[in-house]
Amino acid sequence: DGSAFSYRTRMLNMVKILTEVLKFIVDIAALNFLSHNQQRCLSFTSAYLQNMISTLKRSFHDELKFEEEQLREIHACLKSSFSYAAKLINTVLMSINEDSPAPAEAYDVANHLLNLIASVELYCGSGYASRLVPLAKQWLPDVILGLGSRCIVKDSLEDIISQLVSNEGQMCIHPWLSILANIELHEMRHAALDREEDNKAVEKEKFPAFKKLMELMIQLLRVNREILDMVGLIFLIGSATGLQTKDFGLVSGLVHFVFVKLVRHDETHLGKLNMMLAYLQEFFPQVESCVEEIENSADGLQELIRVKALLQPVWVYSCEMRDVA
Repeated sequence: DGSAFSYRTRMLNMVKILTEVLKFIVDIAALNFLSHNQQRCLSFTSAYLQNMISTLKRSFHDELKFEEEQLREIHACLKSSFSYAAKLINTVLMSINEDSPAPAEAYDVANHLLNLIASVELYCGSGYASRLVPLAKQWLPDVILGLGSRCIVKDSLEDIISQLVSNEGQMCIHPWLSILANIELHEMRHAALDREEDNKAVEKEKFPAFKKLMELMIQLLRVNREILDMVGLIFLIGSATGLQTKDFGLVSGLVHFVFVKLVRHDETHLGKLNMMLAYLQEFFPQVESCVEEIENSADGLQELIRVKALLQPVWVYSCEMRDVA
């Protein structure tokens, strides 16, 4: 159909043009010519990344039936865009100080970059995503700093939480967080099943490319406990949001990621995670209350019991630290 072909061509041209615009913005920002327009530049970048994800989704659902060559061009733009957006985060965060904190939009761009990787794997398959992950790994330290940027140069935990949650007290759960939780749930269920080794080998891994990126995130976060504290707090606030919305799978997956993979349960490691330990004082009682509320319901109870078991030793430690202080 000629009109459909023309529409796809226009969409592809728009993606190419916007990618070039993003490159221009990043190049100018690197020369420090956009210091008073950082928020607008970051907002444009977020909107652009969301548009790219929407294009991938529409292609997946056959609303946009791109030809193979067109898809290759789109994925080339995706790779370039990831680098440009991550470089913009880097440029913006290099200029922050006590008088000029990081724009809130840097956090949004970091989330949309992770959403982009997860969406490529969801809508295009692990093959495409695996070709994007090596590039993403190069920029992952900047993405991590972007995630933690709302916690930098803030006076109190209350200030940080107010930056991350809505008026209803809930944090926006980005798709990458939900996918990460699903990966963790899949691993837990797989480990719990008593299967033959052959059957284990056959079972398909969930989001293998995105999982590799998260494994590198774990390594990078463990190197710097201050950044781990910032990003770990985001996971905990996301878990609390899951508790409020009764998404117990999200709670279980994120808590498992934090307290099985990210955080080691020794005093030397835990003692530096001040924000996470302080937030746990509020979060753990919420988990206990929720367990009591659904005690007579099988729906989600086992997941919450697992969450409580993972949190309890860390919560006890946080109480001891508070009493000493």
